Amino acid sequence: MIHVTREQAMENAGRILAEARVHMATLTAREAAEEAFVPGGPSIDELEERIRALRAEQVAANAAKQSAAEAGQVLASARAHMARHTPRQAAEEAYVPDGPSAEELEERIRALRDKARRSQ
Repeated sequence: MIHVTREQAMENAGRILAEARVHMATLTAREAAEEAFVPGGPSIDELEERIRALRAEQVAANAAKQSAAEAGQVLASARAHMARHTPRQAAEEAYVPDGPSAEELEERIRALRDKARRSQ
Protein backbone atom coordinates (compact mmCIF):
# COMPACT_ATOMS: atom_id res chain seq x y z
CA MET A 1 0.00 0.00 0.00
CA ILE A 2 1.32 3.44 -0.93
CA HIS A 3 1.22 6.09 1.78
CA VAL A 4 0.62 9.65 0.66
CA THR A 5 0.83 12.64 2.94
CA ARG A 6 -2.15 14.96 3.24
CA GLU A 7 -0.12 17.67 1.47
CA GLN A 8 0.71 15.31 -1.43
CA ALA A 9 -2.95 14.29 -1.70
CA MET A 10 -4.03 17.94 -1.82
CA GLU A 11 -1.42 18.72 -4.51
CA ASN A 12 -2.55 15.73 -6.56
CA ALA A 13 -6.21 16.67 -6.24
CA GLY A 14 -5.42 20.26 -7.20
CA ARG A 15 -3.50 19.13 -10.27
CA ILE A 16 -6.33 16.80 -11.34
CA LEU A 17 -8.92 19.54 -10.83
CA ALA A 18 -6.83 22.04 -12.83
CA GLU A 19 -6.42 19.55 -15.68
CA ALA A 20 -10.17 18.86 -15.68
CA ARG A 21 -10.98 22.59 -15.76
CA VAL A 22 -8.61 23.13 -18.69
CA HIS A 23 -10.18 20.21 -20.53
CA MET A 24 -13.75 21.39 -19.85
CA ALA A 25 -12.86 24.92 -20.98
CA THR A 26 -11.91 23.57 -24.41
CA LEU A 27 -15.36 22.05 -24.88
CA THR A 28 -18.62 23.67 -25.86
CA ALA A 29 -21.16 23.95 -23.05
CA ARG A 30 -23.09 21.05 -24.58
CA GLU A 31 -20.01 18.82 -24.83
CA ALA A 32 -19.02 19.64 -21.24
CA ALA A 33 -22.56 18.84 -20.07
CA GLU A 34 -22.49 15.51 -21.89
CA GLU A 35 -19.19 14.61 -20.23
CA ALA A 36 -20.41 15.72 -16.80
CA PHE A 37 -23.73 13.87 -17.03
CA VAL A 38 -24.34 10.98 -14.64
CA PRO A 39 -27.58 8.98 -14.58
CA GLY A 40 -29.84 10.10 -11.75
CA GLY A 41 -28.33 13.60 -11.69
CA PRO A 42 -29.34 16.75 -13.52
CA SER A 43 -30.21 16.33 -17.19
CA ILE A 44 -27.74 17.24 -19.93
CA ASP A 45 -29.90 20.27 -20.75
CA GLU A 46 -29.81 21.42 -17.11
CA LEU A 47 -26.05 20.90 -16.93
CA GLU A 48 -25.56 22.82 -20.17
CA GLU A 49 -27.61 25.70 -18.79
CA ARG A 50 -25.57 25.73 -15.56
CA ILE A 51 -22.29 25.63 -17.48
CA ARG A 52 -23.38 28.53 -19.70
CA ALA A 53 -24.40 30.55 -16.61
CA LEU A 54 -21.09 29.84 -14.84
CA ARG A 55 -19.11 30.80 -17.92
CA ALA A 56 -21.09 34.03 -18.28
CA GLU A 57 -20.42 34.86 -14.61
CA GLN A 58 -16.71 34.22 -15.12
CA VAL A 59 -16.62 36.49 -18.18
CA ALA A 60 -18.45 39.23 -16.27
CA ALA A 61 -16.15 38.88 -13.26
CA ASN A 62 -13.05 39.05 -15.46
CA ALA A 63 -14.43 42.12 -17.26
CA ALA A 64 -15.16 43.81 -13.93
CA LYS A 65 -11.63 43.09 -12.67
CA GLN A 66 -10.14 44.47 -15.87
CA SER A 67 -12.35 47.57 -15.73
CA ALA A 68 -11.35 48.21 -12.12
CA ALA A 69 -7.67 47.82 -12.97
CA GLU A 70 -8.00 50.18 -15.94
CA ALA A 71 -9.89 52.72 -13.82
CA GLY A 72 -7.13 52.57 -11.23
CA GLN A 73 -4.51 53.24 -13.90
CA VAL A 74 -6.50 56.17 -15.30
CA LEU A 75 -6.94 57.61 -11.81
CA ALA A 76 -3.23 57.25 -11.02
CA SER A 77 -2.33 58.91 -14.32
CA ALA A 78 -4.79 61.76 -13.69
CA ARG A 79 -3.44 62.28 -10.18
CA ALA A 80 0.13 62.41 -11.46
CA HIS A 81 -0.90 64.83 -14.20
CA MET A 82 -2.75 67.13 -11.79
CA ALA A 83 0.11 67.02 -9.26
CA ARG A 84 2.36 68.71 -11.83
CA HIS A 85 0.04 71.73 -11.95
CA THR A 86 -0.56 74.60 -9.58
CA PRO A 87 -3.89 74.37 -7.73
CA ARG A 88 -5.28 77.08 -10.04
CA GLN A 89 -4.19 75.24 -13.22
CA ALA A 90 -5.55 71.94 -11.88
CA ALA A 91 -8.86 73.62 -11.01
CA GLU A 92 -9.16 75.14 -14.48
CA GLU A 93 -8.53 71.73 -16.08
CA ALA A 94 -11.03 70.01 -13.76
CA TYR A 95 -13.77 72.61 -14.21
CA VAL A 96 -16.97 71.53 -15.95
CA PRO A 97 -20.05 73.69 -16.51
CA ASP A 98 -22.82 73.07 -13.95
CA GLY A 99 -20.21 71.80 -11.48
CA PRO A 100 -18.32 73.59 -8.73
CA SER A 101 -16.70 76.86 -9.81
CA ALA A 102 -13.00 76.98 -10.62
CA GLU A 103 -12.49 78.89 -7.37
CA GLU A 104 -14.24 76.19 -5.33
CA LEU A 105 -12.19 73.52 -7.07
CA GLU A 106 -8.99 75.42 -6.37
CA GLU A 107 -9.89 75.62 -2.67
CA ARG A 108 -10.65 71.88 -2.56
CA ILE A 109 -7.39 71.05 -4.32
CA ARG A 110 -5.40 73.20 -1.89
CA ALA A 111 -7.16 71.54 1.06
CA LEU A 112 -6.51 68.04 -0.30
CA ARG A 113 -2.85 68.80 -0.95
CA ASP A 114 -2.46 70.28 2.54
CA LYS A 115 -4.09 67.21 4.08
CA ALA A 116 -1.81 64.90 2.06
CA ARG A 117 1.30 66.83 3.17
CA ARG A 118 0.23 66.66 6.83
CA SER A 119 -0.35 62.91 6.67
CA GLN A 120 3.13 62.19 5.29
